[in-house]
Amino acid sequence: MFDIDYIIPCYGTSEIIRPGLRALANQWHSEYIHVVLVNDCSTNTDCDYQDLVDEFSPYLDVRCIRTPENAGQGLARQYGIDHSSHEYFMLQDEDDLLATPLAVSMFVGAVEDNIYQKAENPGGDGNVYILDGEGKPVIDETKKPVAIVSGPLLEFDDHHTRVIEAGNRIWVNSKLYNRRFLKEHDVRFNEAQSRHAEDYYFMNCFFYCLDHDPDYMGVLLDDKQLYYLWYPNEGSQSRKDPHYSFMLSGYTMNGSVNILEFMGCR
Repeated sequence: MFDIDYIIPCYGTSEIIRPGLRALANQWHSEYIHVVLVNDCSTNTDCDYQDLVDEFSPYLDVRCIRTPENAGQGLARQYGIDHSSHEYFMLQDEDDLLATPLAVSMFVGAVEDNIYQKAENPGGDGNVYILDGEGKPVIDETKKPVAIVSGPLLEFDDHHTRVIEAGNRIWVNSKLYNRRFLKEHDVRFNEAQSRHAEDYYFMNCFFYCLDHDPDYMGVLLDDKQLYYLWYPNEGSQSRKDPHYSFMLSGYTMNGSVNILEFMGCR
């Protein structure tokens, strides 16, 4: 496995965030996961979530950073992206969690299977990676770099469940992102959609660039596997906003205009 950043914007209480951190601490090879809690100037913590950092530091590389002012979910995510550095990163909502201890390794493994050179494994099953003199896997220069690995979300809402397929182009969660691809195309969360429709704006811009960039590829994980559990929270900052119903799912004139403006500049 290679190292990734795992960014969680935080505004709620520590009790809401703790289950997701437990799931991360239980990940196979959790030493490769670098967790960034982004405190969006929350009124629900007196210690900048240092209690969570102290609790989980024996099991995870975890730190907390604070936005200069309350910015909303989108810009809090962007603040975490801008203040982390590994080539790949994932995003998680504070009240969600991973479904299996193998979830992160499945996302990372999908990248590795598509970028490293392989050789037949004599006497074994399948292929093995070819290693260089330092014992590191060799990059296959004939293959495109992976811009994104996308997995399904299992949604729990209104006492029912449903699978949101890996191929969805709306939700930012249950995805592994290539930081270099984002920088090359200047794909960022913006202020206009920071509190509502941030997924809709960011993902539409991202996939527009991927669709028009022949040098990168995307990978879809199996919809029959469990990776990420999404718990839509009626008590969240966004849903308590009186304007939330007008912005639900991001299908708004303002969001669509900004997406078209982004596309027009490419």
